[in-house]
Amino acid sequence: MVHDITHVETLKRVKLSDKLIEDVINMNEDAVADAIEEIHRRECTPLHYNNEQSLRTVIKLGFFAYRDKYLQFEELPSGNGYADIVYIPIKYSNCPVLVIELKWDKTAISALDQIKDRHYPEVLKGFDEEILLVGISYDKDDESKKHYCKIERILPEIIDN
Repeated sequence: MVHDITHVETLKRVKLSDKLIEDVINMNEDAVADAIEEIHRRECTPLHYNNEQSLRTVIKLGFFAYRDKYLQFEELPSGNGYADIVYIPIKYSNCPVLVIELKWDKTAISALDQIKDRHYPEVLKGFDEEILLVGISYDKDDESKKHYCKIERILPEIIDN
């Protein structure tokens, strides 16, 4: 017996992933935070919810449509540490580089501060694309588990100086 496989739910997730990437590129912080929060709530069990690895998995699930536009690097050695997740655009995609830092029990601003203080973008010297620094966080003790996102744009020439 042959079953028609339509991939309705898979296609819905691809569209949501495309939307998440678009929201990051458009610096729509509230939409990014809401999408990450929804994926985190849906995909992580309560036992494993409150750790950075779970949040990293949530990001990877949310951004799984990246392959048409980006190469993904995790724990990329850069500056004075390791950038959690970096998406480097493939040639001719016209997308910005995304440097993502994840925090729980800290603020999204502190995630951005870590990216800058530890000079994570230095590994991207020579790229012509703009760079978006993305900090994502939530407070594990907050019953609502509200997620936050801060995005900052830097230009490649800033790194070269």
